Amino acid sequence: MDECRFMSYFLAVSPNVCFLMDRLLNLAKAARLVGVNRGALQKKIHDGALESFEGMVRLDDLAALFPEKDLTPPAENLDRYEQIIEEARLRARNRKLETLFLPDMETLAARTHALNRELAQSRQQITRFKSLFDSLLQALRDDKNSAWDGATRRYISQWIEQQLTVPMQASTDNVDHLLRQDTFMRLMTAHVRLRPSNSDYFVEGNDNLLESALRVGLPLNYGCSGGNCGKCKAKLISGEIRQTRPHDFHFTEAEKLQGWFLMCSNTAVSDLVLEANVAGDSSEIPEQEITCKVRKVEHPIDDMLVVHARTPRTQRLRFMAGQYVRMSLDKDLSDDVYIASCPCDELNLQFHICTDSDTAFNRAAREKLIAGAAFTITGPYGDFIIQEESTRPILFIAYGTGFAPIKGLVENAIALEKAESLHLYLGSTRAQHYMHNQARAWLDALDEFHYYPVLLQDDLTGHWQDIQSRHGDLSRYLVYLAGPSHWLEQTAKFLKTVNVDEVNLRIERVDHP
Repeated sequence: MDECRFMSYFLAVSPNVCFLMDRLLNLAKAARLVGVNRGALQKKIHDGALESFEGMVRLDDLAALFPEKDLTPPAENLDRYEQIIEEARLRARNRKLETLFLPDMETLAARTHALNRELAQSRQQITRFKSLFDSLLQALRDDKNSAWDGATRRYISQWIEQQLTVPMQASTDNVDHLLRQDTFMRLMTAHVRLRPSNSDYFVEGNDNLLESALRVGLPLNYGCSGGNCGKCKAKLISGEIRQTRPHDFHFTEAEKLQGWFLMCSNTAVSDLVLEANVAGDSSEIPEQEITCKVRKVEHPIDDMLVVHARTPRTQRLRFMAGQYVRMSLDKDLSDDVYIASCPCDELNLQFHICTDSDTAFNRAAREKLIAGAAFTITGPYGDFIIQEESTRPILFIAYGTGFAPIKGLVENAIALEKAESLHLYLGSTRAQHYMHNQARAWLDALDEFHYYPVLLQDDLTGHWQDIQSRHGDLSRYLVYLAGPSHWLEQTAKFLKTVNVDEVNLRIERVDHP
């Protein structure tokens, strides 16, 4: 190859070489590193503040965009990790699980080996490009078979030699810290992407793949979660998994060769891409009948029961946030009740029951729903569910007991981390909504969450004006609206007059329980 062709080839491939040598992160990992949700990063990309490459971002671009973030290296932040680990262990004891929330030595060794392999490949790549430059310089110095004059060749060779002697630009503190945190995260966690839904989540410690997905509220198909039914089977597209417990479900040899396995019986050793069935809408969730036990009952106000219940571990309720069930307290005593909790913890359910009307069900609820009591639920029903594929900022507007389904949606949106920001308007005819403290807790804990209490009056004009003045163009929001009919209809009419499209407006009438 003569010098002209060689230089043309090198100049053509060198941008790709530099691209490959950059550290690229998927949005989920990038968001974790800088402490924001994925929706916030997607907005930065949409606004042109952050460049992306097929869903990936550069580490140095991330550090430059978030210079104010506390990017303390893991070695200086061990107290935080110890606190996280201790909280995880407490959660495990509360769930009566014995899972350790640190990877075992086998998994750590495999991840360390993968990092060492990546380092070795980077060194080989550097050696290869040094050899490439040496060959280029030799070709430029060779007077034979040259298409360039001597002055041009000398100029190019001197420029290359000079560039090779210039020290590499030192990384900024932010880049170094992010690099250390990314390396630490890759040792402690594995990232999983699901096809065809394109959902993703992290596996921490020795959690199995099913539990980790359910913990962020992904509606995966599963049944017993004990390795018997085979409903949680998935296909390994890329990455490495490890079996954590035996199972009775039998795969054919052909299925094994194709990469099929049970998510409830395996954990992630490396980052994974899997083919798995994630429910796209409520029609894909089967009707179930489950007997629950009451753990405790709270009375935030006189006519409200907040019921905390638990399902059997082997028969958890599979549902989507915002749905409801039929609660049966006796053979002839039943009513529809919204699930006021996130599917990220399907063992533990919450229900809000307003008992201000003197019905047979309400009288029985006040008497029978006590700690240790059993009741039956059938469902789930309803399609007031989160749009997982949307990254729009979200407005939640809940009036009275309409907060029950909204609470599940908020918790699911928080777990999924995909919305740019979350805004909750919580209306009550009382001075304070019965779940005001819950909303305040979210406000204190989450950077992207905003809370606006509303005192409901006959004329809601001032309330609507506040919404419009705070958010400007409401057509860019995804809006979830739930509550009694007389408040609902007025607000829905207002939202449509300010160009909130029906596609981005979800309405749920909650006149009871």
